[in-house]
Amino acid sequence: MNLFRCCAFVFAAFSLTKPACAQEIGVQTALTAKPVIERHVEVSSVPVDERGGKLYLRAQVVGIEREFIFDTGSPSMISKELASELGLETIAESTGIDANGQAVTAEIAVLESVQLGDATFRDVPVLIFDFATMPMGACVFDGGVLGSELLPGSAWRIDLDRGALDIAASAEAFGKSRKVHSAPLTLSGFPHMPLIDYSVNGFSDKALFDTGNAGSLILFKEIANDREVRKAIKRGSDQRGRGSEGVSAGGMGPEVELRRFSLKDLKIGKHTIGKVTASTRQVPPTLLGAGFLSENIVTLDYPGATFSWSPRETPAPSKAHQGFGVSFVDTKPLVVQLFEGSVAAKRGLRLGDEVHSLDGRSLAAETDDERCQHLRWLINRPTDRTFSSVTVLRDGQPELIELE
Repeated sequence: MNLFRCCAFVFAAFSLTKPACAQEIGVQTALTAKPVIERHVEVSSVPVDERGGKLYLRAQVVGIEREFIFDTGSPSMISKELASELGLETIAESTGIDANGQAVTAEIAVLESVQLGDATFRDVPVLIFDFATMPMGACVFDGGVLGSELLPGSAWRIDLDRGALDIAASAEAFGKSRKVHSAPLTLSGFPHMPLIDYSVNGFSDKALFDTGNAGSLILFKEIANDREVRKAIKRGSDQRGRGSEGVSAGGMGPEVELRRFSLKDLKIGKHTIGKVTASTRQVPPTLLGAGFLSENIVTLDYPGATFSWSPRETPAPSKAHQGFGVSFVDTKPLVVQLFEGSVAAKRGLRLGDEVHSLDGRSLAAETDDERCQHLRWLINRPTDRTFSSVTVLRDGQPELIELE
C-alpha cells in the first residue's frame, strides 16, 4: 500500500501565540476581523482535485494564480517564494505547534485579496512559510495552503463526486439534498477551525474536521485508550506498529507507536455513522479527516453553525492497507511505517529499510526533480491498488520481498 497518502504530508493546526511585535493591537485586529467577501454570483464553484488525500485547487492571490491545498485544519500559509513575488510586508512573527507537536516559527502578513472562483476575500491574514525546508515540500506545495480563516461568513460544500468546492452566503443557496444529516458546528476565534461533536460508545468529545489529513477518524491516543472506546473496537481489528506519523511543518515526526482499528459505534452529533476505520495520533485534538469525503458530500455552514453531510452517489474505492509506509528521508526512500503481523513484516521488511524499488519501479534518484517524480507517482496511484513486491537494499545489495 502507498502510505504516502497517510504519512507523507500531514499538515495540521498551527496554533498561534502572542504576536512578537510592537503593533500588537493592530496585529490582533488583523487576525480577529471577520472576512470581507465580495460575491459576484450566488454560488461560486471551484474545481477541486483530490490527490494523495489532499484537496488541490487554483486561486488568485493579489492577481497571481497558483495551486493551493484547501485545508480546513490549518491557517492559510503561503510560500516564501510567493510572498517575495508579492512584496508582502510582515506585521508579526508567531510560533505555533505543527501536526507532530513540534514548535515552528513563521511570519504573519495580510493578503489584499484571495479569489476563489467568483468569490473574493479581502484582507486575509496568512503565515509565510518556506516549504522547501520540509522534506519533499517543494514537490507538494505550490502557492501554499488556503485554510480556516477563510471559512467564517460563508457556507462551503465539498463535493468530490463533482470535483467541486462550492461557496455561498448560506447553505440554502445549494438547494436541498437527499438523506442529509447534520450536527452543530462549534464556532471559535482565530483561526476559526471547524469543530464538531462526536461520540464513541458513550464517550463524547469534539473533533476537528481537517481536510489536510487523509484519514477518516484519527483519535488522540489517550482517547483510544478510554475504557468505553476500547469496548467499541471490533475484536481482531486492532493493528499496531511503529514509525513516523508523517511530515509536517517542523519536519518528519519521531518514531512512535502506530494503531489502526475498526470502530463499531461512531456518532457525529446525534447521528450514528456505524463502522469506521480509525487510527491514532500523539497530539490532540481528534480529527475527522478527508477520508470522510470518500463517501460523503460535506457542507460547513458557518452562518448557520451547522456541519452537514449526505452520501455520495459514487463513493471512492476502499483504500488498501498493506501495513507499511515509504517516504523520502534525507533524499533516500525509507520504510517509515511498519505494522506488526502484516505480510510485509512477516516476510522480512524492516522499519528503516532503504527501498530500491516497488513492483519493479526503481526509486533511485540523483536530483530533487527525480525524487519529486517518484513522490508524485506514489501520490497519484489509485488508493485501492496494492504492491506485489518491494525491493530493499541490504549491505548495498538489492533484496526482493514478495508481498503476494
